[in-house]
Amino acid sequence: MPLMPCPRSVRTLGTALVAGMTVFCAPASPQTPAPVPGSDGPRENTACIVRADSSSSVGGDTVRIALFDSVSRASAPDGENDAERLVFRQIYEPLVRLDCQGNLVGAAARSWQTTDSGKSWTFELRDSLRYSDGSPYEAREFPGRPSPMAGADPYPIESVEAVSSHSVRVVLARAASTPKLFTDPAYNPGAVRAESSGDGWHLGTGPYRPDQNAPAGVLRLLAVDTAVRLPVLEFRQAGRSDSRDVLDHGTDLMVTADPRLLDYADGRGRFGSLSLPWSKTYLLVVAPPVSQLPLALAPLADSLKGSEMRGALARDAVRAESRAAPGMAVTQDNVSDALVSWARGNGSILYPPGDRTAQDLAERLVALVAPQLRWRAAPMGDNGHSSRTSFVGMVVSRSSADPDWPVGLNLPLVETRAHAILRRGSPAWVVDGDGTLRMPLPGAVPP
Repeated sequence: MPLMPCPRSVRTLGTALVAGMTVFCAPASPQTPAPVPGSDGPRENTACIVRADSSSSVGGDTVRIALFDSVSRASAPDGENDAERLVFRQIYEPLVRLDCQGNLVGAAARSWQTTDSGKSWTFELRDSLRYSDGSPYEAREFPGRPSPMAGADPYPIESVEAVSSHSVRVVLARAASTPKLFTDPAYNPGAVRAESSGDGWHLGTGPYRPDQNAPAGVLRLLAVDTAVRLPVLEFRQAGRSDSRDVLDHGTDLMVTADPRLLDYADGRGRFGSLSLPWSKTYLLVVAPPVSQLPLALAPLADSLKGSEMRGALARDAVRAESRAAPGMAVTQDNVSDALVSWARGNGSILYPPGDRTAQDLAERLVALVAPQLRWRAAPMGDNGHSSRTSFVGMVVSRSSADPDWPVGLNLPLVETRAHAILRRGSPAWVVDGDGTLRMPLPGAVPP
């Protein structure tokens, strides 16, 4: 039976009894992906396939997707907001992928191994791996994942070596117990290749490429292989329009954390909604150098020892669906080690512009901890810092699927998730472990 959207009251992948009928939101046990017939890519885990209803198919003509954030080509391949991640997921690939049940599966790589406890990793690449212009995969400059703190890359890269035309070895500065960090496309040394056509887009190895002839205001993605029956994907900015109007005017997919919009969609009858995985963890990242914990921060340190304050932040400060972030057990000692000697006097807790959840958390922390110190919440500048005032810490987000960052650089606050609204009869999607949707190849989805 195809995957159906869970009712809002369930808010999870599982099963539910609706109007006397059992709706299967996901199979009960994970499946090991098998190769796709005629391809060297893996089958999709059926537990991660999302459909609006039983009439949803794989493939189709055109799917129209509404975006709430801007998309900058310069952010490829990993993306800095949810809209960029959704678009880039169709064009660029990581070396490995984390599915919605936490299984590591192949993406650009079909297998991987380490012989020195995670200090170096060797990836065997797919035989069919090509860029969208047909040129072969090539490991180039390895940027690694940018950190919200300068000089605090959790897994610095020492070297990259092309072992053969179909394998690459990556040596890390510190060992990683699993290859989870390679689920980030920024850790794929050949994820992007400079575009020669002059349209500003980097080439990727994913199944889609941007359409240079798309009309103004539309980001259109076309299948790289015209023999594969993939739908055209058309992305449009919702802008300042009422999201309900955007949904009613031909939108097939919308990802949102707005509970009012979910209620509206559920009442229309033409849509199904599904809770996506818990995918984003918000952290209080503090700035080095490490020094003594100021007396004014003692209440915060005490409150963060357990999950009570984090639960209060999730309940009172965040508008999206959220919960206390799991993670390290915070103690007075590691808070003292982690926190900077925050400026007594003027200073800011920064947040990324446009991230309302990060802004709400930063403002709440300022109100709780330091009203007497005249701190304030402020948006980050273009360089990740505020040019107008000294900063004492940042509220940032990372994928909940990411490997742990080094203890002592961050304090986990809350975890959030979004919901997908799909028009009934529109094509099926696959949800990855970080909550991002991806259009599957037809042969990769079991009938």
